[in-house]
Amino acid sequence: MKMAVYRQRRDMLEFEHDTCIRSAGSEDDVTLILRSMELEKPVLIGLDGQQTIVKPRKPGDEAHTFDTLLDTCLSAMDLRAMEEAQVTSPEEVPLHRYRLDLTVSLAHLTGLDFSLMIHGRNHGHARSTLRELVNTNADFLREFSENLALAIVSQLPGLVYQTRQATEVEPLPASAETPKWEFISPEC
Repeated sequence: MKMAVYRQRRDMLEFEHDTCIRSAGSEDDVTLILRSMELEKPVLIGLDGQQTIVKPRKPGDEAHTFDTLLDTCLSAMDLRAMEEAQVTSPEEVPLHRYRLDLTVSLAHLTGLDFSLMIHGRNHGHARSTLRELVNTNADFLREFSENLALAIVSQLPGLVYQTRQATEVEPLPASAETPKWEFISPEC
């Protein structure tokens, strides 16, 4: 089976799956390659000593990059979470709360720092949940804007944010009725 192979700041490569397995850096990496083929999902592995994302090759894969796939790929940490939760897919892993430390830039104003709590199955899922909320949820964007100071946000278009760090805080109980996000005041 052909595998699409992505490395940071490089064009996509194409390897046979057995080449990827022989070049894998660890047993976890071999397991992840096999999971990638089974689930048809990208995985983050060590390949020839380099951090690499591999996935089963499909038409249009040239449009992807390492960075565009990073938040969606399965990692060794995800494998351990699946084993701990005794589930067979990453989507079945229970949600946790993550603290995201953000740096926000608005047009010429940069370096606005604040943090928020967000639900996710892993660090990448938490970051992609933030991206989805920023792009699709008006209530979230309103609260996001209020935390940046509504007067500045309303005058300066071009909201850009960068996640500095994602830290798992705690598992969520199965019956949790907690909000999907919670902004943290600066004194926390």
